[in-house]
Amino acid sequence: MGTKQNFKTALNELMAGKIATDEEGGEGAAAVDCGEDAVPQPAEPVFNKPSYTSAYTPPAAHMSVIAADLLIEGNVKSKSDIRVDGHIRGNVICDGSIACGGVVEGDIRCHSLVMSGCSINGNISAKADVTVDPESTIIGDISAHNLVANGRIKGNISTTGATALRENAMLMGNIHAKSISLDAGAALKGTLEVQTADLSDEDFRIRPAESSPTGSAPVQTSGQPVSEPQRTAPENTDDVFGVDQ
Repeated sequence: MGTKQNFKTALNELMAGKIATDEEGGEGAAAVDCGEDAVPQPAEPVFNKPSYTSAYTPPAAHMSVIAADLLIEGNVKSKSDIRVDGHIRGNVICDGSIACGGVVEGDIRCHSLVMSGCSINGNISAKADVTVDPESTIIGDISAHNLVANGRIKGNISTTGATALRENAMLMGNIHAKSISLDAGAALKGTLEVQTADLSDEDFRIRPAESSPTGSAPVQTSGQPVSEPQRTAPENTDDVFGVDQ
């Protein structure tokens, strides 16, 4: 017993009093087995505490942003949405939507496009809708499902749905759409083609009037049959032409 007590005392001095002796006991003291293979254990296991968890959670919808002070010379491809506030000299291909407020010198292909104070020099192809605000300018053709334009466009427009030109819209080009609406004040120089059905020249062929067959009865005009005047042949034809016998 004396050997164990001496060992506990030495161990307590070594650990700066963190292990209670039998005499100290007390509440919160750790039970220590001082056998030959005994290993002292701390009162509270440090590594069993829960680890730190960050409160940051990434946004559900990721969007790539091209800042206003950024110039990209080359093509841009993205599977997510893009916001363009800078300058791109190249084509832009995006599987998602594009919000453009900068400058693009190249073609754009995306799902949908919203323009706010931007300039685009190139063709636009969108699977869904394209919206152009009054401060935007486009030099190039536009192909989309629906188009709402209130800015300046120099190029042809082709939509599978509706095309709407608002009061501030200026268009120099032709429109081919399923339906077209022009607000008062919209300026247009070009042709309009609206196709809501497949029509051909056969749908407008004039049919000739049906002719009555030979020997048919006279036409009834007042509900009563029209009778032809009866004619009797003269008994002597010489009397008719005044021939003396």
